[in-house]
Amino acid sequence: MNTYTNMMVGGKAVQSTMPLRRSLQIYVLRLYGVILDDFNYNRLNYYLTLMHKVFIKKLVCFPETILKVDIRRVVDYDEFGAEDLIHYVSIACQMRRVMEMQYVMHVFQQYMDVQYDEEPDEASP
Repeated sequence: MNTYTNMMVGGKAVQSTMPLRRSLQIYVLRLYGVILDDFNYNRLNYYLTLMHKVFIKKLVCFPETILKVDIRRVVDYDEFGAEDLIHYVSIACQMRRVMEMQYVMHVFQQYMDVQYDEEPDEASP
């Protein structure tokens, strides 16, 4: 899984970028109301600071409100390079797309359930 990265975050070498990437994914899921029973949510606070959480929430829930100042704050706080920021934003946006698809499938399933329930039984007169 780490083949997509250069094993660095903010110019600092790390053993694995997977915990940070997974935390981003889990936080976006949490924003949309999906709670994983097998995940310790205290770990999010270790990898994502409040500043990160605010930026991610703004990015996935209200992307039209992102300003240059918001981006600059994330870049300066963690000394992110352009590659780091692009990867960071890409993960958050991909998870938003996943949540949108799950919502569409949920609505479609509800529609199909209603259609199935309204069909008359062939055995009844």
